[in-house]
Amino acid sequence: MTSTACALVASSNEAGSNEANKIVRSCKKLRLEAARVAEEKVIAMVY
Repeated sequence: MTSTACALVASSNEAGSNEANKIVRSCKKLRLEAARVAEEKVIAMVY
């Protein structure tokens, strides 16, 4: 799921709804994971 999809899902759900909160949390995790992986790739390219 892209961050755009995450934003759409989060905004289409009622604020404070359990489902929306779960999705937002998993999106944040995905984004952190993606950033970490990208960072590792950059480091691998540099060294």
